[in-house]
Formats: sequence, C-alpha cells, structure tokens
Amino acid sequence: MLKGEQKEMKLSELNLKKGLPEINIVKVDGQDIEVYSEISPIDEHDIVFTVLQKSFVDGYYSPYLMNMYLTIYLITCYTNIELTQEDWEDISKLYELFMMSGLAEEVLKVIGEDTIKEMLDMVNAEAAASEAAKLSLAAQFTKYVEQFPALMQQASDIVANFDPEKYQKVISFAEAANGNRPIPQK
Repeated sequence: MLKGEQKEMKLSELNLKKGLPEINIVKVDGQDIEVYSEISPIDEHDIVFTVLQKSFVDGYYSPYLMNMYLTIYLITCYTNIELTQEDWEDISKLYELFMMSGLAEEVLKVIGEDTIKEMLDMVNAEAAASEAAKLSLAAQFTKYVEQFPALMQQASDIVANFDPEKYQKVISFAEAANGNRPIPQK
C-alpha cells in the first residue's frame, strides 16, 4: 500500500506521552543529590558546543579542557546542583572539588558509561569536523577574503607615507655596506 492510499494519521491522534525522567538519589557528604536519567536533546547539544567553545585555546581543542568541561557540564546538567557565578570563576578549582570530593565519581556512575561515551563521542566528532573545516580550501579562501581589507589598508598606508628621502638614505646605506657598489633597483 502506498502512502496516500491509507488514512493519514495525525501525530496528536497517537496519544504519545513522554514520561518524566527517572530521578536517582546520590548521597555525597550527607546530602541528597538528584541525578536525572536523561536530559533534553537541546541540553545535550548545549553541553557539546559549550565544551568545544570553552576548550578551544590557541587554535586547537585542548583534550584536558574538553575532559574537564565535559565532566563539569554533565554534573551540572544531570543533577539539581546549581552553581553560582562565583563557582564558575575558577573552573580548575571547581573541577578539582568535584573530583576530590567524590561527587564526580558518584554522579557519573549514575549517569552511566554509555551516556558519557555518547557525549564524549559527540564532542570529539564535532571537534574533528571543526578541525577539518578549518583546513578546507574554502576556509582558507574565506580567511584570505576576511584579511584582504586590512592588508589593502596597510598597503595604502605605506604608499601614503612613502618618503623618497628616507628611501634614498636606505639605498645609500645599502650601497655603503656593499663596498660602495650600486644596489640594482628594479
């Protein structure tokens, strides 16, 4: 039977319902921490791209920073832990606190290896795609086009500020340094 030969059904007629994510409780230092069994795809997307943005340093993705940020964002997105602006100020200290207190181990255990591997795979795939895009011919051409106006301005400034007397002094100096032999000029 071809589509259209049967009665079309609207999504709303299916009565699909999504249950709430399961909430697990982890005790850390006598405190109950809620750990959610899943988060929304938008939250997953935000984790991946925030980790990439934060771990891009000096033109490359730092594996150390990727791991650190992924751990922190998994903990903050999968739990009811809310961080203040002050908490975010020293990310290394925050990461160390999560790791040394046992919080990371307990929360990540509940999140599960499969979810963590899936998120890490997404981060690595996006990083690899970004690196490949940077190396493409189109990216190189775009970079040149973006730099072109500044280079033209520099050339214009050189021409506008050209001083024939200074040029002649440079030529005279070069000839003197060359044993008073003339410097060929094109």
